[in-house]
Amino acid sequence: MPTVHRVIRTLIPDKMSQLGQEIYDLSGRGKTLFQMLFFHESFPQDDRRESANSRVILHYRHQVVNGVCATVPFPKDTRGVLYLHLPSGHSDISAQIRFRVCHTLAGFKQGRDLCDDITGEPWNVPLCSIVKVPMYSALYRSLLEEGLIDTGLISDIHNLPITRTSSYLYDLNQPFILDLAHNAIQLSLTTRRSLETIKVIYMLTDRRPAKGIHWNPYRGLVRARFEVSTLPEHVAMGPTLLVRILDIIKPVQCVIDDYDNYIAFPEAGAFVSKMSKKKDQYRPWHYSLNSRPMGKAFYTFIKNSQPTHSHNDMPRLASSASV
Repeated sequence: MPTVHRVIRTLIPDKMSQLGQEIYDLSGRGKTLFQMLFFHESFPQDDRRESANSRVILHYRHQVVNGVCATVPFPKDTRGVLYLHLPSGHSDISAQIRFRVCHTLAGFKQGRDLCDDITGEPWNVPLCSIVKVPMYSALYRSLLEEGLIDTGLISDIHNLPITRTSSYLYDLNQPFILDLAHNAIQLSLTTRRSLETIKVIYMLTDRRPAKGIHWNPYRGLVRARFEVSTLPEHVAMGPTLLVRILDIIKPVQCVIDDYDNYIAFPEAGAFVSKMSKKKDQYRPWHYSLNSRPMGKAFYTFIKNSQPTHSHNDMPRLASSASV
């Protein structure tokens, strides 16, 4: 059996120097094999050895070329270490394996996380996938043996349904990626007690029957987030969500000649909006939790991710400013 050189001795940054973790260069590699080292009862506690089922294959991302799914190699200067990351302010279920780009262990804190070259989001393997997907069993065991996850968290994750989405939302305030060309966005609303994959449709689709239009007038990628409306017009509806564009990832372009901007041109800091019926001002796209199909799923998500808040407290979650 060939020797595996990419050995992972720990996923804890503070222990990497002590355990002799090496820096690895993944630049230009496709599917990449890592060997996890585990503690064994028959060895001294500070010693690690190879064991069965201790390998994991990771890749950068996939793309479809001529109808065939291909592996995209890791980008240039992907040199560093794998580590466990817990996003600030989120539940421990949101933990991820990330790759910190750094040329030395001493430079870990000054380094940067490897990012997806399309979305700009950090490359990661979500904890939910690590626990539930067999191909990540070596990572799962490593997290267990280092005491980074406990049996209660594992049990909670196993009780959640399986989802194929790569877009997990752990908190209502968490940003997500919007592809302006798509007429729907799919997100997995995830807490330790619930996981429901929802699809929100026609957020940026012009559907005016009189115009015979039913398509998205813009192309581009933006980072956005949900916010709870405080606008007077939504009071009677009950809790209502808006979507604020935080920043532009890929430049926005209009693809309809002489478009009248019925759907407002997406700009950083603005809400996703469309022209009012009176055609005198833009009004934010809105999603009433009391009347829309996925409203119940959002209610459950908010309740389970914000256990100290009741539904009446919802405006305390990233409330919107007046428009």
